[in-house]
Amino acid sequence: MTQGSMNISIPITPGLNYLFSIVKLITISPAEASIDNYLTAELGVEYASINIDSLSTYAKITTYITYLSNIDITTNGTTYITVTPYYYVQINNNIQNLVLAVSSKPLIMLTGAPWIHYSYSNCTVVNTGIPGITPWTTYLLYTPYCSINTSISPITVNFVDESMQELKCNNVFIATQGGSVLGLTSNLTLNPESNRVLYITINGMKTIGIYLNSIPVSTITVSIPLIPRSSLSIIDKAGNPINALIYLNINGTLVPLVNGSCIYPGNYDVYALTNGELMNLGTSDIYQGSSLMVPIFSNYTLHVVIPNECPDLRLELLIRYGNNQYIIPLSGSSEDVNIPDAIINSQVQVELLGNGSLLYSRIITINNSNPEELVINPHIVNFAPTDLLNNELPNAILNIGDLYYVGSGRYCVPINSSIGMVIYGNDIYVVNIPAVMSMLGSGHWEL
Repeated sequence: MTQGSMNISIPITPGLNYLFSIVKLITISPAEASIDNYLTAELGVEYASINIDSLSTYAKITTYITYLSNIDITTNGTTYITVTPYYYVQINNNIQNLVLAVSSKPLIMLTGAPWIHYSYSNCTVVNTGIPGITPWTTYLLYTPYCSINTSISPITVNFVDESMQELKCNNVFIATQGGSVLGLTSNLTLNPESNRVLYITINGMKTIGIYLNSIPVSTITVSIPLIPRSSLSIIDKAGNPINALIYLNINGTLVPLVNGSCIYPGNYDVYALTNGELMNLGTSDIYQGSSLMVPIFSNYTLHVVIPNECPDLRLELLIRYGNNQYIIPLSGSSEDVNIPDAIINSQVQVELLGNGSLLYSRIITINNSNPEELVINPHIVNFAPTDLLNNELPNAILNIGDLYYVGSGRYCVPINSSIGMVIYGNDIYVVNIPAVMSMLGSGHWEL
């Protein structure tokens, strides 16, 4: 079958009496198929790789038992069906086929779920070796008035996710018909006679029901479409894994998605808490194995280049980011500055200090580029002191702010400097500091 419904009539074989049939529905994912008939029960589900016309594929095999001779099967995709009918004949007193010694000792069949155990007394058992109809069928050849009692054994329900992995969810609870509330810790033990309906409660809300209307064996596996937090990955802009606490906006409440918790697949309004900031990641489609990208660089590099060096000064970079600041001594014309947990579109202030004086300041916005290059060009003046005869004065001192320079040279001056002093002997002269005349395309400032 590929689509729709089909009615199958199980043939009547002359000389045989129809008893029941074992029906297997083999569905090729993502197809689903079902039998919805009275006196029909699901025996079990298994997942296996099967070969169809030399093609290997993954299939779901569901086994049913039906006591009807007509069954209705519905499917929404490729489904293979196998039906194995079972028949019986009356046993007579032929010596070659002797089972019942006398007609006064009839044969009975006790059948039920495997968790029902029969005990009997005052019965004369003649033959219990007759092949069983089902694994939980008991035959008795008994004398009149024998007593038959039953007892119930608990069954174990194992919970797995859609990838058939063990499911443990500390925010998910199982509510039984008897009123018990149990944590979803991969499996639970219940009385199958009184607890055949289970309800899933997640984050305090009852969501879906699990109906064990089949005939469970001593252990049954139930697949629940839940996604454990461990199956999700949190990455930064560069694709590196990061530690960030994820929140989901569910009905106006931010619910933390912590380790050990689970959610249903679907679209969620997602938030991430990292570096002390709560960021809205927007709406994300969360599914098994999906990745959530947080707009940060867990290891962000700012490549700082200083083409024009400042001689005779102790140079340092002062980096301010958020509530943190870093002081980095400079020993060359470039430096790589590493900023952890840098948030996209946030700002970094970069300052160049010379002997503690501010020579340059720039605020940059972190974008999608990593690493990012910043070229620093401090304000530089040419100092060439001469007398009235244009003779060089090698001992003249240039003082601007807290900086002092002796003799001619190209010197870095503090930012926004407009005046300075020239000291020669006991004389002090006030001079104007040249302003920026032009900015070249390379970022070099010509003074």
